[in-house]
Amino acid sequence: MESVVVLFFQRKILMTCIYNWGKEIEETALKQVTYNTEALQYISNQTKELCLKIVRIDGSALQFVNNQTPEICCEAVKQDSWALHFVKHQTEALCLIAVKRDGMALKWVRNQTFKICLEAVKQNPEAIEYIRTIDMFYLVVKAMNIEVE
Repeated sequence: MESVVVLFFQRKILMTCIYNWGKEIEETALKQVTYNTEALQYISNQTKELCLKIVRIDGSALQFVNNQTPEICCEAVKQDSWALHFVKHQTEALCLIAVKRDGMALKWVRNQTFKICLEAVKQNPEAIEYIRTIDMFYLVVKAMNIEVE
């Protein structure tokens, strides 16, 4: 029985050490996150305010955000259009923000509407290469009065 009690206390001490070690990692990550936005992935208690702060510094840090709210996604895409790649639930409005900043972000748009494709090509004519369907391609070409050989 004595060995069971000793094992119990040893296990409890070990679990306490692991818990404290995890807290230390999280505290270190909180300190480092403004210098290294990838540290966000090690923070389990991500507040909306913290995530907003981080994606305003580095939009691609959106990939480490546990709870992607529309506001956080919007701020990330405003900072870096290519952060659209990490948005779990894309909306047309969010995609428009991205392609109006950088037409080449069309590459990451999952549901390519005429409006999104047209805005992307207006911003950067080279974005036409990311239009996925031939029908949409021809609609945009016609709307932009582009001659196709």
